[in-house]
Amino acid sequence: MMKYPIHKNLNTSFVNLAALVRYLRSLQFVGTIHIELSSYEADIEFTTANTMRACEHDHIAGRISHGEHALQRILIRAKDPGGLIHVYQETEEDAGRKVYVDKAIVAGANLMAVGTTDTPVRNFGKKAVHSRPDLTGGADLDAPENWTEVLSLVSELLKTVDESLSKSNVNFPDAFRNACGFVSNEHPFLDPDSDVFSYADGFIGVRQRLATGDLASGIIVALGRIMERLREDAYFGNVYHLTMHRIRVLANRRKVQFDKYMITNQLQRVIGI
Repeated sequence: MMKYPIHKNLNTSFVNLAALVRYLRSLQFVGTIHIELSSYEADIEFTTANTMRACEHDHIAGRISHGEHALQRILIRAKDPGGLIHVYQETEEDAGRKVYVDKAIVAGANLMAVGTTDTPVRNFGKKAVHSRPDLTGGADLDAPENWTEVLSLVSELLKTVDESLSKSNVNFPDAFRNACGFVSNEHPFLDPDSDVFSYADGFIGVRQRLATGDLASGIIVALGRIMERLREDAYFGNVYHLTMHRIRVLANRRKVQFDKYMITNQLQRVIGI
């Protein structure tokens, strides 16, 4: 059996592990969830018999535990913020072949990664199983699986800019928060004083369902304000050009998805990539 990553580096601050476990089991998923916390790691294995095996390793206590009690401790520990969750699917496919990953799993994990954790996961999973994005251009862009894909894309865009600015000691979260406040008249969901939208440590949180176009447009307009300020100040010339380059690289790598949600056009119009 080969293991292929479905998701890596999901943050425990945004993921309800217990809901994710229930959701994957309802799909008869076969694979492993790996959890990493400070001085602690654990695995939850889903078998072909639709059973689960749990193992935890507490590095401070020097204890390795298995079984039901270990599973309960894992679910409790995974509520701590700042940890990482990775999901691996087991498959008998040859390593050289492209492995199909059920979009229901991807959509469900993405929703819990960047959406609200009290979403009815089982119902969402059924929707995702029966609907597929129409890549020919006739898709319902606000369908659940498309919504989660847009969340993932804009998260990657923000993280790309964040990592670029950090190399010049520019505090992107603060700059982005200020930019969001400036454009919030046109995009109210970005108002920093509301609890609808947030960004921290490479992850976004959205507590209200929005049209995919509105979400992407508002974020890109806020980014455009930051890039405009960098371009106007000669001191930030190098970081401006580096960030523009990285945005272009990302847009090229994600061209199919960016074109599908008209993100490419907005980046060209607002930021000038």
